[in-house]
Amino acid sequence: MKAFKIDVDGVTEIDVPDDFLDSTAQLWDKFDLDARHDVWVDDEGLLSDVVELARVGPNPNTPLPAYVLGSNGERVCGADLSLEHVQALVTIRGSHRVTLGLGED
Repeated sequence: MKAFKIDVDGVTEIDVPDDFLDSTAQLWDKFDLDARHDVWVDDEGLLSDVVELARVGPNPNTPLPAYVLGSNGERVCGADLSLEHVQALVTIRGSHRVTLGLGED
């Protein structure tokens, strides 16, 4: 099915198997891109020491890589957006070091 992969190199249209989300060892989280599309990310993606981030639609801190897939109710389906449309919704923010923010001793 048609999907879009967002990573540090930008947005790429890809074809993924119907069981893409179930066939990986990742814990997935998602947010709505629009009424018919979701953005899927590794749920533990923000726990790395260094995180690659992008602004994707309404989310300013999307860990990469991220995947745009279609949605039909609770079902995942192929995306029906154009590559240009998805590219316009994405701004790569680059690498960010994650700190705990515990203050100084």
